[in-house]
Amino acid sequence: MKKLILCVFAVMLAACATKSTPAETLIATDADLVHHRYDLVAINDQQIETVDNVRQPRVEFNEGMQISGIVCNSFSGVLTLTDGSYQGMVAATRMACFDETLSKAEEVLFKALSTGADFEITGNEMSITHEGETLHFILNDYK
Repeated sequence: MKKLILCVFAVMLAACATKSTPAETLIATDADLVHHRYDLVAINDQQIETVDNVRQPRVEFNEGMQISGIVCNSFSGVLTLTDGSYQGMVAATRMACFDETLSKAEEVLFKALSTGADFEITGNEMSITHEGETLHFILNDYK
């Protein structure tokens, strides 16, 4: 009986000790972004729906902070860190976007990249915030 009580006490003590802590939110640096791909999953609290993974809206960061990706249109450019915000010139195709959520997300992303945006990393999530709008991404590196 003493062994049973001792085991129960040990399990309870271990359960108390294994408390999970939330991931720390960091302001992204070049080293945090380069060689990573992030899939767009939401704008503010509105989920992004995709039909297939081929057209999954995404952002990829390469050497020299070259950025490329796709939302409705493919885009590429180079970002620089200025006064704590990333910004740069981005070239994009200009096809019509018939999905309102994707169209809004693309508009926010392009404005954010051209005028400056805060990039934050929390665990495997990245957010880009600009003028009250937040784009939410999940890390999805190539395997």
